Amino acid sequence: MKTIKLTTHWTTEQAEDLYLFLDEIKTAIWQSYGEDIVKMHQEIATEKLLKEENDNFNDELLF
Repeated sequence: MKTIKLTTHWTTEQAEDLYLFLDEIKTAIWQSYGEDIVKMHQEIATEKLLKEENDNFNDELLF
């Protein structure tokens, strides 16, 4: 894993510019991949639910 150091001694104007830039990136990514991201999270949730249901049916009987 790599670590990236960011300077945090910005002027207010620089901080605002960066904030607006990141917002533009977020919007562009969402426009391009939003549906895929939602679908991925739905699949993960479904898999988790199925695993939990499967685990409930495989409980050991205590008698």
